[in-house]
Formats: sequence, C-alpha cells, structure tokens
Amino acid sequence: MSRQLRKKPRISYFEPEEPAYDEYIFCSRCKDYVYEYCAIHGALLVVPDDKVPTKSPYPPIVPRAALTIPHVFLHIAPSIIPGNPPPSYHKPYECRCPHTIARAGLGVFSTLTLPSGVRFGPYRGVKSKEITSTYCWQVSADG
Repeated sequence: MSRQLRKKPRISYFEPEEPAYDEYIFCSRCKDYVYEYCAIHGALLVVPDDKVPTKSPYPPIVPRAALTIPHVFLHIAPSIIPGNPPPSYHKPYECRCPHTIARAGLGVFSTLTLPSGVRFGPYRGVKSKEITSTYCWQVSADG
C-alpha cells in the first residue's frame, strides 16, 4: 500500500523587509518616491565631493564644505535667506554687504544651470541637539 502526498502549491509567508526611508528618492518628473532610482527616468547624476588631503594645508577654521565642494561650477557665498547667525567658524566669511540680510549664513551657488536629477553629497555635518537653527534636516537612524 503506497501513500501519495497531495500536490498543493507552496505558500511562503516571508515578508520582504521594507527598505530604509533614505533609500527612496523623489522623481520630480513622476512626482513620486521610488526605490534607489526611477525605472522610467533613470538614476540620479551623482556629483561627488572633491577629495581633501588628510593633511590639509588650510587652517581648521575653514569649513569642510568649503574644501569638498566641487569647485568647477559651485561656490560658497553669503546667503540672503533670513536665519540664525552661522556658527563661529563662519565669521571670516560673513558678508558685510548692505544688500544681504545680516548674518544669514552661507549658501552654495552654481555658475551653471543644473538639470533635474542631480544629487550632491553625501551631506556631512555635526549633529546638534540644540534647536537654534531655522534649517531642518532629516537624519536617518544610521546617522
């Protein structure tokens, strides 16, 4: 006497892990968040930071952003966006021009028109628990 097992489809109850929030990007053409890249419009054009030598010839007062910004078409200049005063290490770069709002801080400006889909970075900075800035960043759990 032989027993035959019933043939039935296998069911998997495995639930795929949801990707981290930072792995999604916003496609400005689709107006939707997509995982890693847009299948219709392609990946983002990533412009990496300039390399900074380990032993920098610049004094520590020079912000890291000023050293790593892609200097070919970007530059740092006083911003006209109102806000809190910049950290003390920005003092040498403060603008004393009457057309800017006093102590608004620094901004990044481009000499070229940038197309949609360009990403700079990675963003790096010092995490602060103080609520002293009018600017907001969403920091992932990984830091």
